[in-house]
Amino acid sequence: MNTYLIIEDEMAAFKLLKTNIKKLEPSCIIEGPLQTIEESVEYLKNNPTPDVIFMDVTLADGSSFAIFDEVDVVAPIVFTTAYEEYAISAFNVNAVDYLLKPIDIEKLKHAMHKHAVWSRNQIDAMRQYKSKKYKNCILIQKLDRLIPIETKEIAMIYLNTQIVQIVTFDGSTHILNSTLEEIYNQLNPHIFYRADRQHIINRYAIKEITNELNNKLSVRLNIRTDESIFISKIKATEFKQWLTETE
Repeated sequence: MNTYLIIEDEMAAFKLLKTNIKKLEPSCIIEGPLQTIEESVEYLKNNPTPDVIFMDVTLADGSSFAIFDEVDVVAPIVFTTAYEEYAISAFNVNAVDYLLKPIDIEKLKHAMHKHAVWSRNQIDAMRQYKSKKYKNCILIQKLDRLIPIETKEIAMIYLNTQIVQIVTFDGSTHILNSTLEEIYNQLNPHIFYRADRQHIINRYAIKEITNELNNKLSVRLNIRTDESIFISKIKATEFKQWLTETE
């Protein structure tokens, strides 16, 4: 039996959504409505994780995206809104669907079944991911000095003739006394991707992606690189999923 949480500040919209969900799944449990950011945060901190959250983007006290600043949300989310412009922001969190009001019941049915791909193992893995600590800063040794570089400043890390080098967004380069594998395991995998044996790239450094022959991808960064970065055919689907995944 699935539990659905509805975060919605318009009672008419809540009642219609609840009615349609019950039509599609009469045995389900529906919690809500939660009408404010504060109410939603309080609920999510103190109650079991629902199977799916239906969340309006605009609530009585502001944007529902503020909820994610206050609490780790591991349930899949279906956003319900009258506005198309929030779609990109929605898929930067745990969105499995984005429904425009008035909500078509067939699209609602599709959204309700999407959460099946979010197995319990995936939710547990997300919890572990959120609890794991990754480096926010890397120390670079230069002679007798240690220079801290914040990981958010790193655009790329690459192997150059057996020497690991860090390139920051301002174009500066630093030598790192570590293997590529060691440093990759210390970085947030949502932000950094191991493109190939030579390159680790920051998602925010990616300028464009080009389809190449044999279904490879060519990645162009917004910093200068001395060589092309390719994503193999085998990793192409994984890479595109990573690039659009929710944190």
